[in-house]
Amino acid sequence: MASKGKPKDWAEFSERFNKKYIPRTVRNLKRTEFQTIRQQTRELVMQYMD
Repeated sequence: MASKGKPKDWAEFSERFNKKYIPRTVRNLKRTEFQTIRQQTRELVMQYMD
């Protein structure tokens, strides 16, 4: 259990941190960006990783 307002685990900490410091619109944009990224046909793996 969480005591004195402290998060009980990493998942709870992460959720609280994101809600407090990262606006929902930014989180949604980054989620969409991450989900739609694709390696191009002639793109090297190292270029894709960058």
